Amino acid sequence: MRLPETYEGRFAELYVRLKESYNATLIGYRARGAQHPQINPHSDTRIQGGELFYIASTRLKDIDNGMV
Repeated sequence: MRLPETYEGRFAELYVRLKESYNATLIGYRARGAQHPQINPHSDTRIQGGELFYIASTRLKDIDNGMV
């Protein structure tokens, strides 16, 4: 899923938000321009809107792109 363009934060913040709101586990993200995702990056890793994130969840259909 792609983060909204206006999103800015750290990996840990997004991890907690997805876990609390959807019981989904954030496993990694792919920065703009990167060819490969970073799996389990450091909690302080800065992420920005437009980047892709990957979650482990069987409930993906319950989550929409506007949730963050």
